[in-house]
Amino acid sequence: YYISGSTTNNAPADVYISGSDTALMSVQVSLPQNKNIYVKLTRDIKTVQGTSLENDFTWIFKTLKPLSGTVSEFPVNGTTNVVLTSVIEATFATNLSPSTINEQTFYIIKGADRITGSRTYDDGLKKITFTPAANLRQNTFYTAFCTTNIKTVAGTSLASNKKWVFRTMKAIPLSAIREISPQSGSSNAGVGVSPFIRITNSYPVDPGTVNALSVQMENLTIPGTVFGDVSFDAGQNKITFDPPVDLDQGNWYRVTITTNVRTTFGTTLESNYRWNFKTQAPYPYDIAIYSPTNSVTNVGLNTVISVTFYTDIDNTTVTPATFQVYDETGNYVGGSRAVAGPVVTFTPTGGLLSQNTSFTVYIPNDQIKYTSGIYVVSGKKWWFRTLPPLTTPSQIFPMSGQQSVGIDITIFAKFGTALDTATCTKDNFKVYKGDLQIGGSVNYDTGEQTINFLPTLPLEPETAYTVLLTKDVKTTSGVSMVSNYQWNFETGAVIGKNGGRSVADGIELIFPPHSLSGDEAIIITKLTNSQIPASSDPNLVSIGLGYRLEPEEYKLKKSVTMKIDYSKQDLTGMEEKQLAIFYYDGAVWTRVGGTLDAGLDKITVTFKKMGIYAVFEDRNTYTGDLDKVLVDCQPRVFKPSEWIETSISFELPKPVKYSLKVYNIAGKLVKVLADGVDGQPGQNVVFWDGKDLKGELVPNRIYVLALVIEDGSNTIKKTKTVVVLEK
Repeated sequence: YYISGSTTNNAPADVYISGSDTALMSVQVSLPQNKNIYVKLTRDIKTVQGTSLENDFTWIFKTLKPLSGTVSEFPVNGTTNVVLTSVIEATFATNLSPSTINEQTFYIIKGADRITGSRTYDDGLKKITFTPAANLRQNTFYTAFCTTNIKTVAGTSLASNKKWVFRTMKAIPLSAIREISPQSGSSNAGVGVSPFIRITNSYPVDPGTVNALSVQMENLTIPGTVFGDVSFDAGQNKITFDPPVDLDQGNWYRVTITTNVRTTFGTTLESNYRWNFKTQAPYPYDIAIYSPTNSVTNVGLNTVISVTFYTDIDNTTVTPATFQVYDETGNYVGGSRAVAGPVVTFTPTGGLLSQNTSFTVYIPNDQIKYTSGIYVVSGKKWWFRTLPPLTTPSQIFPMSGQQSVGIDITIFAKFGTALDTATCTKDNFKVYKGDLQIGGSVNYDTGEQTINFLPTLPLEPETAYTVLLTKDVKTTSGVSMVSNYQWNFETGAVIGKNGGRSVADGIELIFPPHSLSGDEAIIITKLTNSQIPASSDPNLVSIGLGYRLEPEEYKLKKSVTMKIDYSKQDLTGMEEKQLAIFYYDGAVWTRVGGTLDAGLDKITVTFKKMGIYAVFEDRNTYTGDLDKVLVDCQPRVFKPSEWIETSISFELPKPVKYSLKVYNIAGKLVKVLADGVDGQPGQNVVFWDGKDLKGELVPNRIYVLALVIEDGSNTIKKTKTVVVLEK
């Protein structure tokens, strides 16, 4: 055989007989492509009988044309911004012989170097794929080659080598960084900051490349690596570095994003990206104000503990562990904590602290944070003490144990501090008659600081009452008494026209018939030493015994007898015989006088004015005209069986001796009431019980009271009649 245009054999061939009538020729090399092939049988071929062809026999056929080239390539020739993870592909129109696809027939070069990789062939798609062993390099030209040694299954090949060129994507430009935090060069970053970087979404980061090798942080002030967790937010294309502990205050730090960070395209930053920032320096102080202050006492129970810090506080860091309050026994106090800007407050459960208790407030160092992330470096520990229990009332009315109290009164208790009006109620201020609680209303006078009980009805005369003030009464600071406070008093008698007696602690008043216009409740209030008005006269020395007789404005129609018992008073350094009763008119004390009964420690006078009376030691010297002395007797007509005695009173201008005797109208001596007694200036009182010298009641008749006053050689006589009317 021979190829068109040639007269010689192109390649050796083997010829052999197949059967008896077929000759075969096997060409030992491939026939050339796209050529006419001539085959000639000469006359030298003979049959077994020796016959030959009449003439030489020739026929012609043409071989297949070469491959026209690839149908498509990837990346397309001249393409730029090829993804670094790309594979290189060549697709043909004819099925290829897989055995002809190898590193010599399909390869990729970068410059003069072939890159390593694997090759696969998809017969269905007629496609050869080259997968690089590693990502392509960014911003690099590559050339792909398919040589003529790639053949089809029919043995045809490319007419010439096929090549195409492409360029990979460029590196991520630094301009693609959209945001960093903290800002580069900032000098007030919070110590709890977690630095981050955001890259524009057109460069999606491969999460698998975000790790401790690609994101690094170091302390520049105190050189050293900062360890932390690295995370990636695909939605924001954001890389975050989160230190496990707060950064040091006032230090410079550097964050580095290395070129190990890749996009999903395989590209990296064009260079490592770094930025520096400084954490906020410690504040000049932490706690500006705290209340209550250290070591303060008498703190109100409803006090809210407050601390004002340098600047705004992170409320999530204020907890029972970081803001502690405990009492003197070490027990923690329950309560709520609130944050408002730089102010942190603690309100105890129920709104009240325990009274008379020391409390400690403790804010540990490096526990509470500012909103900037900086810790409160300098904590605080201090103590304060709450108010002691509310003392018992400074004044009560009626006084405890007081007798002869009026029936139309307001019962009150006065404190030395303001009370919480919400606790001044009928449940906390009660009045009992025996076991029976009496009705009434309760109010609080803020000006006088008194809690008042107004009985619904007048009290009953000559009746004992009990007043109960519970410990639930509190001050505006929340303080209460340790226990309930209770006291007793008795109402006085109601004296009518027929007269009567009113008795209280250490005093007795005897009202003769017709001394009052009608029924009247007599109120006797014993005064404390401080309640007795002081005298401007240095010669008057109070023995601390005084009374207020009410109603003060009442006009007595007759003299009333007053007996005061001074047996409980300390008279050390005093002259008992100089004791006298005085009346206070609102400005000065006026001597009333009094007759002493030293054996019974009593002093007696008569009076016609209600008001304030007190006993003084009178060291003054008195003189006066004895001729003006008048004798009074109340009652003038009396029945000894009903009215035990009548009081005979007379006022002496100076100390003298006197005698007082009773005579009948015939001039016969009936009774000696006083004989040579030392009379004192002012009122002197002597009593007659209507009995004679034998101790028997005298008959009903008129009697003469004869007062004889001895003033040296001068004798003054005064008389007064009295009627005994027993039947």
